Amino acid sequence: MRLSTSFLPNTNPIDETTDVAVVIDILRATTVMTVAIANGANEITTTCDVQTAREIANSLTPPPLLCGERACVPIAGFDCGNSPAEYSPPESRVAI
Repeated sequence: MRLSTSFLPNTNPIDETTDVAVVIDILRATTVMTVAIANGANEITTTCDVQTAREIANSLTPPPLLCGERACVPIAGFDCGNSPAEYSPPESRVAI
């Protein structure tokens, strides 16, 4: 069996020699959540899509931080991307 490791969304091609493919996309998210909480975030809410995140943020006072990326690019209009370095104490309020 051949094992390939890819660290970016641009994965190695899966071909006829690939027996099993496993995708794990939790390390970055859990690292960001841990750093945000360690730096003062009171709450983190995850959503399935950008529109839901925007709707939730627009309904809250004070407005929370909107955080996330799509295809390794910060989402337009969001406050932070998916880098733990972006979650310093002043930036860590409520993250959605």
